[in-house]
Amino acid sequence: MASPCTSITDDRLAVLLEEIFLLLPTAADLVRASAACVSFRQLATGGSFLRRFRRSHPPPFVGFMDWNGFSRALPPHTSAPASSAIVRAADFTFSFLPSPTRYSLLPDPGLWSVQSILNGRILLDRGPKREQGLVVFPLLVVCDPLHRQYRLLPPIPKDLTASVKDPLELTYKRSCEVILVPPGKEVDEEKEEYETSFRVIWMSQCKTNLVAFVYSSNTGK
Repeated sequence: MASPCTSITDDRLAVLLEEIFLLLPTAADLVRASAACVSFRQLATGGSFLRRFRRSHPPPFVGFMDWNGFSRALPPHTSAPASSAIVRAADFTFSFLPSPTRYSLLPDPGLWSVQSILNGRILLDRGPKREQGLVVFPLLVVCDPLHRQYRLLPPIPKDLTASVKDPLELTYKRSCEVILVPPGKEVDEEKEEYETSFRVIWMSQCKTNLVAFVYSSNTGK
């Protein structure tokens, strides 16, 4: 009996198999294919291939954030089992963030408030309490509730904040908007760090102009 294949030494065969695996419709199908033999598993779990697979297979809908927190997908939706697993594993109360641990999806400047969501990461901010005036330069944090990790963003430098003159109130007690967006062209999509990189855009409408600042996780500023 022929011995099982433990590695793929022909580069052309490896490329062909990658292209075949990319045609698989779901991640579950990829897992089943990779279980066929050691060489398939090595190919299907490679970092470069997984990045290509994720780019060509948009993540399934598992739920959304609303005023009551995270609402998961329910049966008969095909993502219901995965959504249930995420609810059990993730912390959507954000108790791992720096105190105060309370959060709100409502515009309460004194608490952590969800502002933007992108690729499993959530941008929250926290400003002074209601009675302390408008929120212009809030404390910002980007977190991963599934792995309970977060990154506090540094304050906007004073030489930049000085250029913000007479900001207008955009929403209740707020004079700014913050948005979580993908990394820029400075991060190669083929590199591993692309998946963990992000940018945050801060914007404010002043009486005479619109001001915007961009933070990059790649540069740290």
